[in-house]
Amino acid sequence: NDLFIKVFEDLLWHLALVFWRKKIRTKILSSIRKELIERLEQSGVNTKGIKEEKLSNILDGKVIAITGSVGKTTTKELLFTIMSSCSKAHATSGNYNNYVGIAHTILTTPRDAEYIIVEIGMNHMGEIGKCSRAIRPNISIITRIGTAHIGHLGTREAIAKAKLEIMEGMSESGTLLIPHGEELLMGAMGETVSIVDTNADFCLAPLESSCGGTTFVFQGYGKEIFREKASIIGDGNLRALSFSIACAIKSGIDSKRIRESISGISSNNFRQKYMGWKGRLIIDDSYNASLESIVSSLELMRYFSGRRCAVLGDIHELGAQTQSIHFQVGAEAARLGIDLLFLHGVYSPYIKKGAVLSGIPESAIFKNTNLSDLHTTVAAIKSHSRPGDIILFKASHTCRFSTLINELIFEENS
Repeated sequence: NDLFIKVFEDLLWHLALVFWRKKIRTKILSSIRKELIERLEQSGVNTKGIKEEKLSNILDGKVIAITGSVGKTTTKELLFTIMSSCSKAHATSGNYNNYVGIAHTILTTPRDAEYIIVEIGMNHMGEIGKCSRAIRPNISIITRIGTAHIGHLGTREAIAKAKLEIMEGMSESGTLLIPHGEELLMGAMGETVSIVDTNADFCLAPLESSCGGTTFVFQGYGKEIFREKASIIGDGNLRALSFSIACAIKSGIDSKRIRESISGISSNNFRQKYMGWKGRLIIDDSYNASLESIVSSLELMRYFSGRRCAVLGDIHELGAQTQSIHFQVGAEAARLGIDLLFLHGVYSPYIKKGAVLSGIPESAIFKNTNLSDLHTTVAAIKSHSRPGDIILFKASHTCRFSTLINELIFEENS
């Protein structure tokens, strides 16, 4: 509720003072910590690790803040892999990127951490700015301006404005990294990052890609820095890696150490999980969804041989653009060569319409608008897919696709 949010906003301001002004008395930190722990416990957070932290634990490291409509968590995970192999680093756990999560990240940071990587999410205007002023980042990353939460903010222009609040806590000497070519961020005076355009300040240019990974050359300010192969595929994941390498370079990490750290990247760094089911390959990317993240996931399928099947569900918080964005999802599925569509959700008719008008035959689309009826969707997948198929699962968390996948695999083992 509003009171709960207000308490956390006030606590974050106090935390900023406590952690960044070392002369504040430990007893003040103790008082704030006690109140925050109570609030965290009320939210169901396990505070055992926080209670065991020393009260004199004050952050001295550089803070890196990451926000964006898509790719925040992947960028954070890849950056943490790089930084932790080269230094003492601490990062947001999972995608715990709201007020509670940011406070949790700060309170659990080891005193000797050299780099603190904080993922910042948002639903409304003003939220990122308050977090930025509290943590005072040395480097900030905006991964992308998309359509997530457009139902709250109305336009991509407003979303860009909200993301740019990440600069509010930065000093004049701080660094902002932004996606190259994003017109809505042109006035931000940030350094640009790309995976294609070598005119960007930093560019990761793929040379060769297969399901085993991508060989690339990384350039900075027009000069080649190194070449390497990473266990990464897909434009979205490569974009996250490009931001991570650029951030590590701006943090002063030697390029040789960065290159060596890339060997530590594995599938554990990504939300997509791969598993087999009766001769099919399942790609589970079902935690959450936006138009942009769905497109990135659909693009992944081109790296695998076999029929491309996608199980797609609803996207939430789209407001007046709900119909049009779901229509675009269907159109993108057709553009990216999806052979079979299994649609599960209230907005399935709009996805189907976009897919049919863009070339997918109606006979290749199976629709279920009853969110609670997982069985019908499972039955359709079981009946119409075949060994050798690649099956992607992608939807907002409320569509319960993780449960749907479990039911599918349970049938095999029953």
